[in-house]
Amino acid sequence: MGRMSYPHGRFGKPSYRSRRDRLSPERFALLARMPVAVPPAAAARQSARWPVRAVIARGCAGVCLFGVALHLTAGDASAFPWYTAYYALPRPVLCGSAVLAAVFARRRQRLWCWAVAGVLAAWVLACDVGWNLVESSRVPSDALRVAFWNAAGCPRGMPAATDEVESFDANIIGLVEAQRRQMPSYDPQFWQHRFPDYSVEATRLGMVFLVRGTIHDRGYEKLDRGSHVRWWDVEVAGRPLRAFLVDIASNPRQSRHAALSRLRALVESSGDRPVLILGDFNTPLGAPSLTGLQQAGLRPAVLEKGHGYRCTWPAPLPLLTLDQLWVNSQVAVHNAVTGWSWNSDHRPISAVVTIGTTAPADAGRTASP
Repeated sequence: MGRMSYPHGRFGKPSYRSRRDRLSPERFALLARMPVAVPPAAAARQSARWPVRAVIARGCAGVCLFGVALHLTAGDASAFPWYTAYYALPRPVLCGSAVLAAVFARRRQRLWCWAVAGVLAAWVLACDVGWNLVESSRVPSDALRVAFWNAAGCPRGMPAATDEVESFDANIIGLVEAQRRQMPSYDPQFWQHRFPDYSVEATRLGMVFLVRGTIHDRGYEKLDRGSHVRWWDVEVAGRPLRAFLVDIASNPRQSRHAALSRLRALVESSGDRPVLILGDFNTPLGAPSLTGLQQAGLRPAVLEKGHGYRCTWPAPLPLLTLDQLWVNSQVAVHNAVTGWSWNSDHRPISAVVTIGTTAPADAGRTASP
């Protein structure tokens, strides 16, 4: 029996094939060129794409403008929560926000966003990157190397941390958070055995001070809640020096003004002797809270003779210059470098200095970012 055909469909209704066969070639071509109706759900998704991009672009632009205004006005000298926002919006973050705004902005607005991003990138290069190159032949033979590092609790163990400290090969070394739970990191004998060429001071707060010289006197002050400073009167290469090791509280809701004001008073009480300050200030360079130290005659080493990217935290993508090294007019800085380390989320900093040498007259007028 042959196959039965249904020219008008199986149930009496014209099938698609039969309808197409009944159309003339001209009408079929006209229907083929007609636009296809988009389902409402797909149309809604298409119309929602640009509003989402616009929200992202406007949000990034708003964050960028707010951060720039905060940097150029009160900074961390304002009240809570504005100083917390200041700490959370460093210059590299503002530059990144401008780039995101340019990526998500509409085509006619992208040019302006890229222009703003370029200006902020130039701001980062001017304030967060040092361009000073010092020839080794110009460094005096009696110059000393000093180093500071926030070990961040030695996450890779004490052997890795001590190897990192040994690689500094510095005359004066300051460490904070160099303490692990149930480990003898605060024991002076542990550090003295590991570094027999140094005079060692270690505390239960995780602060460790090593010097290739003699320690004559020492002291301790609590600057504020969670903020500490220790100082030592030392003699290095036959020259006296007062060294401060600072660890400021990292709580973003806590103002740094009280702790830094007390630190300034301690520095001013040191008289005209050479002063060196190493520490984790948890306050970026250029913050209004640090102007008191500059008024006391202190200078950040990286702003005076620094070379390379200055931000120290959080590694491997540092955004803030929290770890700092300051000197007074009785200490000349010849070179300052921010290194790299995989043993902490803080980058170590080091400098080559001469103790007892009056700094150049223009060094004290180093412009802050």
